[in-house]
Amino acid sequence: MATVNTGLGFRRRIFPGGLIFILAIFGLCLMASFVAASELEKQGVAHRPNQWLSEHLLSETSQPPFSFAYDRQGSSALRKLSRG
Repeated sequence: MATVNTGLGFRRRIFPGGLIFILAIFGLCLMASFVAASELEKQGVAHRPNQWLSEHLLSETSQPPFSFAYDRQGSSALRKLSRG
């Protein structure tokens, strides 16, 4: 029998059968999520490129969605230095 401390000075006992049941339900949910993820992988959904990401962040002419200053230089100047 396992004892769980709830933090308020109360202790609650979990019977081994209840703990096994909870772990079995958790395991089934975990396996179901893996099955769903593998089905998406088979369909090629996981590797489809994101159009917004390609247009706004990954292209050469895109501007970042934020700006900052470092050592009195704007982020656009630092960005040019890092690319080239």
